Amino acid sequence: MPDHHSKQTNPGMHQPDWTMLYRKATTVGCKPSEFEQVLDILEILPYRDISTAIVPVQQAIQVAESLEREDLLHRARLVQADVFGRQGRVAESGRMIREINAWAEKHGYKHLLARSHRLLAGFFRRVGDHESALEH
Repeated sequence: MPDHHSKQTNPGMHQPDWTMLYRKATTVGCKPSEFEQVLDILEILPYRDISTAIVPVQQAIQVAESLEREDLLHRARLVQADVFGRQGRVAESGRMIREINAWAEKHGYKHLLARSHRLLAGFFRRVGDHESALEH
């Protein structure tokens, strides 16, 4: 029986061409709505294969900065924080997640708030604080 960490392919989930998306965003430009769709996919990528998320998340941060949308930048940074946590950079990950969580709370971004709470729960589990994990 495979464990929950086994790499499984899902025929319904197609992997975007990250290089093409990055090139388009940095040369031609992309609309924020197009970039949101990319982030939707990127947000689940660390769960499937952490190594394939590293470069796309760095590119996503650059694209979000070029779009000058703080909410999209925080979404991309939240994926980066998830990647950091899975790489063992737990303290850095937790700091980033808490900052993004506070920003989302202050500005009323429900999607970011929900995702940051989910990642905070994982952070607290990693550091052994199961009581705090349950609060998120």
